[in-house]
Amino acid sequence: MVVIGLGMFAVVGHVPTCLQTVYGRTATESDLLMLPMVVGITATALFSSRFTDRLAPARPRRPPQVWATRTRSPPSWSAPCPPRR
Repeated sequence: MVVIGLGMFAVVGHVPTCLQTVYGRTATESDLLMLPMVVGITATALFSSRFTDRLAPARPRRPPQVWATRTRSPPSWSAPCPPRR
């Protein structure tokens, strides 16, 4: 998953530079040439998230860990510092 994200980040960063330096396009032209890919990535992300939600039911979440409550004493590392002399 991380490799795919890094690959998409690299493509989105590299292709406009390549279009400008190798093919002599302007910045606006290279961004407009990238538009179909960005729309495709967005549509794929929306479709896959909805598809995943339907296939895999959500797992129940655990309640957050609470370090100090009214019924328990605080952890030892949160004790106040002794006064300076």
